[in-house]
Amino acid sequence: MIRSLLTIVLLVTIGACSKAQDYPYLSTITGRITVADSIDASGDFSGFTLSIVVTDSTGRPDTLYNAVTDVEGRFRSQLYVPSQGRYPMTIGRYGNQLATAVVVLGREDTVKISAEFPGIEQTFLVDSPENEAIRAYDRVTRSYERVLTFLRAGAVSQDSIPIELMKWSDIYWEMKDLYPGSLASRLGIIESLTILDGLDDSLLVSKVENLQTDENLMRSVTILATSAYARTKGLNATLDYLSRRKNEATQLNNRRYLDMSRVQLLADSLRIDDAIAEMRTFERNYTDDVSKGWASMMVYDLGNLSLGKPMPAFSLEMEGGDILHSDSLKGAPYILEIATLRDAVYQEQFPQMQGLFYVYNQAGVNFITLPVEDNIVVVDAFFEERQQLWPLAEAGTWRNDDLFRRLNVTSLPVRFLVDADGNIVRKYVGHINTLLEDLNRVTASAVTQ
Repeated sequence: MIRSLLTIVLLVTIGACSKAQDYPYLSTITGRITVADSIDASGDFSGFTLSIVVTDSTGRPDTLYNAVTDVEGRFRSQLYVPSQGRYPMTIGRYGNQLATAVVVLGREDTVKISAEFPGIEQTFLVDSPENEAIRAYDRVTRSYERVLTFLRAGAVSQDSIPIELMKWSDIYWEMKDLYPGSLASRLGIIESLTILDGLDDSLLVSKVENLQTDENLMRSVTILATSAYARTKGLNATLDYLSRRKNEATQLNNRRYLDMSRVQLLADSLRIDDAIAEMRTFERNYTDDVSKGWASMMVYDLGNLSLGKPMPAFSLEMEGGDILHSDSLKGAPYILEIATLRDAVYQEQFPQMQGLFYVYNQAGVNFITLPVEDNIVVVDAFFEERQQLWPLAEAGTWRNDDLFRRLNVTSLPVRFLVDADGNIVRKYVGHINTLLEDLNRVTASAVTQ
């Protein structure tokens, strides 16, 4: 199966800091901005400002860097940043914004910048090991995206597709050896593993086992590794993997995330009693607001939306004006999905859902979509290039019911598989990893009844 390029962004929450040195990474930015003789032949290149402003965890702007050029156009200053990453830089003069750029910053990195006015965006050059590495990563990604376009167009035989994808996984994996410790290295590792996800889970697991511990990668790697471990080695081995990772983790956020993953894994594996027990331990160990919010959500799901619980009653106004009541769906299994049609994850999963519909609708499974859209134009645009195979609720219907509250919808897309008796089989948040397996079980059960 051809998968769209899945970009996993390494997100960093920037805490509100009163002192710059509260951030762990120290970088130096130095350089020169000049003015073309055709604009100003005085040789005075002063007054250019360069600034990097991010948003902290409270939503307030936090200025990480601010420098002003001298008469020769030179500037030099140090700054602390929360992590290796791409940072937005704004260049201006005399109160006017002239250009924006992106600079990669990391630990003890010295970045050299040069540019000429006018045309700063065209002449803007950044020189540093981190920025050279990210340019190499971006070149690989552009080439990979072109290959994916050819694959989707059918330019390569089906038998050759896995071979081609494996080659690109190897190319991305090489980034960690070519540019060790860099942002490009980390992004390359994630993209390599992403390609292997579902393509060669055993190889993915092997690569993860041989990775040196990197706390900056821990969450992204865990997302991929957990699914691959579960598919190849089973639940207990996956729980052991999470325990090993937690023992290696020194950052509280990572340890908390790994404990969250344990609870979620047990819930997804329908080990509800074990999940509840782990949840109680989690609540004792983590008392901050973020943990309390997540724990509250999980406790509700485990108590009200887990295997065997009745699906909360609902009514939906469907396209055409008919009202669909959940009671009328009893007697046959069904999938209710709630999604934003513009969402990239939903669009990537849509062909898979179509494939499941072709197979399981014939076995008596109904499909219903509640689009989280207010405008019918958005819905119509989505289906201009896609076939609509199953019923949709009317745009705007999602606002007319408290279904989101009763179904504990906190992120999209989310799906519910409900059996013929109206009881929940599973709630799928974001992923559809076990949906095929669950559909096989539900339809087999319906046949034997």
